[in-house]
Amino acid sequence: MDLQSLSPEAVYQLSQEYLDHAYRESNNVRDEEQLRDYRKLISMSVISLEYLKSNYSLSIGQDAKVTCRLAEILLSETLNFDLAETYLSSIRERLQYHQSSGINWPLFHEKMRCEFLALYVLPMKRDENFHYKIALRNCDEMVGFMTSWKHQSLLMRHWLLIFRYVNIWLNIKLHNVKRV
Repeated sequence: MDLQSLSPEAVYQLSQEYLDHAYRESNNVRDEEQLRDYRKLISMSVISLEYLKSNYSLSIGQDAKVTCRLAEILLSETLNFDLAETYLSSIRERLQYHQSSGINWPLFHEKMRCEFLALYVLPMKRDENFHYKIALRNCDEMVGFMTSWKHQSLLMRHWLLIFRYVNIWLNIKLHNVKRV
């Protein structure tokens, strides 16, 4: 299949179809060949997303959606945490410096999704105090920022609750019982 002839949305959908098919078939994996097929489908999903990032001119929102999905797959299906962290760091920086007039709630949601992956999922996968401490410091800043922000939408309140939960878990992992 020639990916160049497809729209970015079609390539994203193709990636999702590879992943969905892998997950549907995962209960049927009984031997090495089926496991290789499963891994190949996961790999094709990752390759499709990487192709999308490198060969299309994506908006900041599209890039955030694609990058978060890519990081999610890398974190859940591989041990390539460094690559996931690289992708997350890159999009977090891009989102931080993105200027827009007014509040773009879908983009805000993607930003929070990336932050959740970086501050909770990644440190939990690495399972090291060093990473918990960094994530806790950044999570404290996130909670402080969200608490002081004047635009308290329902979406903002939901993410604030999620990051308070993350804060509690990070403190538990670091044995900071006084902060919990």
